[in-house]
Amino acid sequence: MAVYYQTYRPQKFSEVVGQESIVKALSQAVKLGRVGHAYLFTGSRGVGKTTLARILAKAVNCPKVKDGDPCGTCDVCTAIGRGTFLDVVEIDAASHTGVDNIRELIERINFGPSQGKTKVFIIDEVHMLSKAAFNALLKTLEEPPAHALFILATTDIDKVPETIISRTQRFDFRKITAPQILKTLESIVKQEKLKLPAGALEIIVENSEGGLRDALSQLSMISVLEKDHSESDIHLLLGTTSRATIEELLLFISKGQTAALPEFFAKQTELNFDASSFTRKTLGVLQELLEQTLAGQTRTDSLGQAFALPQILHIIRLYLRAYKEIEKALSPELPLLLASIEAALYMSGSGGQASKNIDNANSTPDSTKPVVSKAQVVIESPVTVVEEKLEIEQKSEEVAVSENSNVALTEDQVKGWWPELIAEVRKFNSPLATLLKNAPISKVEGNRVAVSVKYLFHKEQLESARMRTLINDYLSEQAGGSVAFIAVIDKNLSVSEKITDTAVVVSDALKIFGGELVE
Repeated sequence: MAVYYQTYRPQKFSEVVGQESIVKALSQAVKLGRVGHAYLFTGSRGVGKTTLARILAKAVNCPKVKDGDPCGTCDVCTAIGRGTFLDVVEIDAASHTGVDNIRELIERINFGPSQGKTKVFIIDEVHMLSKAAFNALLKTLEEPPAHALFILATTDIDKVPETIISRTQRFDFRKITAPQILKTLESIVKQEKLKLPAGALEIIVENSEGGLRDALSQLSMISVLEKDHSESDIHLLLGTTSRATIEELLLFISKGQTAALPEFFAKQTELNFDASSFTRKTLGVLQELLEQTLAGQTRTDSLGQAFALPQILHIIRLYLRAYKEIEKALSPELPLLLASIEAALYMSGSGGQASKNIDNANSTPDSTKPVVSKAQVVIESPVTVVEEKLEIEQKSEEVAVSENSNVALTEDQVKGWWPELIAEVRKFNSPLATLLKNAPISKVEGNRVAVSVKYLFHKEQLESARMRTLINDYLSEQAGGSVAFIAVIDKNLSVSEKITDTAVVVSDALKIFGGELVE
């Protein structure tokens, strides 16, 4: 498989895509002989920081430089491109973080260049250096040898000490625009004579998040596909999520359909989705909705009238919080699921108080509570529910079942089938299998099987269309005739145990998916 991001890495300033102002400044500095002693390149991954560092190293050493641009073909340029030029030293600070690594580098600085005109030191991901390593580097940046050039690159400028920043010339790399990435991809597809499925390049551009290197890596992955493959094949291969999937999630939220969310995310997990990338993409769609709503633009798609401005703002805050929690969560999908459930409850009008409690708990600046490794949700004292409401819900459980079935089940029969049924459900959705396992069989009558659950949210999950079909089909196959499954809210549940839908959903999700509840 061709590695296009290496094959098509720019070798000259004139070949760089998307960083025109930086290219102009650096090439002009080379042309005028005014190259500084230290540069700091900052920006997101895959936007050309290391590539431009290597091109600058070529430019200050190339014997055939023209208008500040290296020739790219001489022995010096070729050696630097291969990484074999003795006077260009690259260090990955992510794996060389200690002060001893920097001291070793400083010792090499004292020796003049052996092959070229300038000794160049490229330190990638410089923010990963330890405090002692930064202090050792600082002295050299203050009084650098005339023959040395430092180029520091980072994706996290906030972690670079101000004392280092102030002694360098800083260049902020912007993300590559979608048209620029698409144009580059189209050029490579033409050169490589690839025959890709329709819409493949657009999917890559959408998921590259402004990083050309990521786009070229994804192009390498799908280069094995032929025209007859679908967009879903591309997403499955790349581990990405389509915009249609994001819109499906937002429609569930807009309609307050909490019961559909665990099944939705179970399906995404089966497709090996990345929770962080999914959240970023969801925030991107929400930001687009926000901007269009503020501008007074009318959408004609399914999301056109789904959200009002205050609702968009609130949901964006929920996903921003979830994005911060994903990295440290025991299960990366859990913060995303909780944010989605909370958003759906907010849209249905039943999540207001618990949402405020959670927001207030997270926004307390002087909190002295210890950090817990599992996902945490703070919920205040439970709120009781009026008993009459349960009576109404209980009456709704009288579901009509076909009288034509000749099946007459016994409880012992059903209990004998139950372990294998749970195993079948686990293949489809492990959390729902756990929920079914914890729901006791309350009644077996004729061809009807009922289980008891504590909360309405449990009932909605077990009676979702996909779950009911799976359970009914399995029981009917075992019984040799039509069987109907229902979930019944337990009448014997004491009032003190009943809490609001929001708290039930959050605490239940934490229990099933491995979180921790802080009272």
